[in-house]
Amino acid sequence: AARSSGGQMPPAAAHFTAAKMSLAKLRALLSANIDAFAHAEHDERALASLDFQSSITLLKVQASELAVETVMHAMRTAGLSGYRNDGEFTMGRHLRDVLSSPIMINNDRILANAATSTLMSGVPSSLRN
Repeated sequence: AARSSGGQMPPAAAHFTAAKMSLAKLRALLSANIDAFAHAEHDERALASLDFQSSITLLKVQASELAVETVMHAMRTAGLSGYRNDGEFTMGRHLRDVLSSPIMINNDRILANAATSTLMSGVPSSLRN
């Protein structure tokens, strides 16, 4: 679209940027949790800690919400071409699949179950904790 309009960015370009940002956040979240597990994998006490358990439990909620956000931005980028079910850029199936994640394993239930342990965990002393 930018090429056909003399280099002028289409309005949906902002949604493409937002989709890339959302995907980057999702990747960073997964990477941080993989690193945390790798650091603690041979330490039974660390694996059993309230903070680690809460982090791993809430990873599913965070990842599923970011995945929905990413696909929604991608769909808004594609516009009607992404919404339609009969074209090359169809995203309906992707959206349906990604929406199943917060629903199938109920995020609300996970958040409610994690509320007590979250309230009991300490305040991080730095950005790296």
